[in-house]
Amino acid sequence: MSVNKRTLRVFPSLWISLCIFMNASCGLYKVSENSDDFGCAFNSEFEPLTDYLQTHIVVFGETHGSIEGADIFSDFMCHVAYKGIALQIGLELDAQDTQYFNDFVNGEIDELSMFQESTSWKVHDGTTSTGILDILKTASQIKKAEGDIFVYGMNAKTDQMDWSTPQSTFNSANLLRSKTIETHAKNFHGAIFILTGRAHAKNLPTDYDGQIYTPIAHFMKSRPVLSLQMAHPEGKIWIFMQSETFA
Repeated sequence: MSVNKRTLRVFPSLWISLCIFMNASCGLYKVSENSDDFGCAFNSEFEPLTDYLQTHIVVFGETHGSIEGADIFSDFMCHVAYKGIALQIGLELDAQDTQYFNDFVNGEIDELSMFQESTSWKVHDGTTSTGILDILKTASQIKKAEGDIFVYGMNAKTDQMDWSTPQSTFNSANLLRSKTIETHAKNFHGAIFILTGRAHAKNLPTDYDGQIYTPIAHFMKSRPVLSLQMAHPEGKIWIFMQSETFA
């Protein structure tokens, strides 16, 4: 698959399938249009996953730049908030920007200030889509309604990664992300949601052309990991790459 250098992210359907990696079981969910005190949707169809909230780390694999993936993620955040469960949100953004994310969530800075202060929004690979901003806005709404929520970035500084090969770049980035997640998970008894690219969300390493690529979940030990894939039937995404195509 290739995506043009700059495309508009628009998906015509709000339906998304959540499929557990390495398992044939899949469920179909629809974004709810209802709103309540948290200012976002609640969907009772997430109930089958409730048993995993405080025992597992739930990792959502998205297509960077999509809107529907973020909608589902936000709805799930609301589902947990309604239940009064404390929630940690890990996003594929820079860990050094965590303070700015929570300053925004807590209403201490506005959207523009967060953009200007953080390094994350200088990257335009789909990880800083309007969908990700909507997740932060949902977190802010939950916080205003006295929900217990904390948001953090997972990405380490680039000079901490091994850039020698594509494999080492992928693996070292995921190892560092997992360490960040584990640090925040220590002594935390609420729900932990991670949103990352689909390749990073798998439970098991992948052999690609004789090279082993290791996802985030494989490195995490503090809790079992429930990996969910958000699959879109069709559509376009917002993304900008330096190269002409993105595989």
